[in-house]
Amino acid sequence: MREASHPLHRADDRELVRSSLRAMGSKPFVDILFGGLVDNTGLVINVQFGANTRILMGHRVRAGEGLGGKSMQQARPVGVSDYFEAQDITHIFDDIVRTEGLCTLVAIPVLVEDRARGVLYAGTRNRFDLGSAVLREFQQSASLISYELRVRDEVDRRISILRIAENEGLSRDREVLDTLRENLAELISIARLTDNPELTASLTTIAARLGEAGAGEPAPDAPRLSKRQLDVLHQVALGCEYAEVARRLGLQLVTVRSYMRAIMAKLDASNRVEAVAVARRHGLLL
Repeated sequence: MREASHPLHRADDRELVRSSLRAMGSKPFVDILFGGLVDNTGLVINVQFGANTRILMGHRVRAGEGLGGKSMQQARPVGVSDYFEAQDITHIFDDIVRTEGLCTLVAIPVLVEDRARGVLYAGTRNRFDLGSAVLREFQQSASLISYELRVRDEVDRRISILRIAENEGLSRDREVLDTLRENLAELISIARLTDNPELTASLTTIAARLGEAGAGEPAPDAPRLSKRQLDVLHQVALGCEYAEVARRLGLQLVTVRSYMRAIMAKLDASNRVEAVAVARRHGLLL
């Protein structure tokens, strides 16, 4: 069994919360921002901006507890204009809130598939209406974190599938090959569409290594296809129409058609099906 050669290590998800709250830190009227991600025991607060103490840091919140626990449990934003007058939340964190001198608070859950994966908090030390515009911006920040977590989860899932296959020697079994081809094409698509340059570079490297490992060494007389041409051909090999290829790779439809014309010319193929078959015969495709 060969050792897997995947260079990708998942970035620290806490940085998503930190960068999001840092970006929101310039908003007027907001005195404090804090938050964190959910682990097996609940929410762990590990990011704060504007705090007077460190009492919040490392604090754990279980579903149903306090404002954040309620937002996790109900999978929706929850706010109170005066924390200590609020009747519909538990008050087990009163000492912490009092120490930090907070009054108005809002908690916005970071949801992935309707499950809370984190919570963002915003607060003021005086009673104040944060306003719908500010709250919308916080919800947008939570949505961006949710999207990035979904991308990272999907990458992890597909990398796991590919790692197992690679460790087993990339069996030529038809079902295994079909799975490998689908996941390889999806990794290429994610790499092209994500805004994270480090993730793009890592995924591109993984896809290239797996594609080479699965296809084997190209035949000596194999035509040379560019990296982007191979990306397009990987998607076409899955049966994607040109419009779908364009969407998955972030290209214009006319660009995809141009690539395919060049590919078919290089492979001396009269259509896309023949192009895929010739590319596999030459060892250019998995």
